Amino acid sequence: MNLIEFLSDKAFSVPLWEIGLLVLINLACLLFGKYRFGLMISCFFMFHWGFVHNKGYFLETLGLYMYVTSCVVMITVFITSIFVNNDR
Repeated sequence: MNLIEFLSDKAFSVPLWEIGLLVLINLACLLFGKYRFGLMISCFFMFHWGFVHNKGYFLETLGLYMYVTSCVVMITVFITSIFVNNDR
């Protein structure tokens, strides 16, 4: 299966409550000025949705290792960004 076939035969359906939760969390982050946190939450949701809808593909190929590695890197960056002070 090549990339074009993989992308063309997909139908994504994300539960409405998860989209609502994402909107509420991002709204709270915007209201309180926590922009980095909101961006990272959005990335976590996208990673979650990508894995849920493509789990079979990731388990069949070596894509699972790359997916887990990039998620670990993203979590590391998120934890590091919590401790970075951006006062100017």
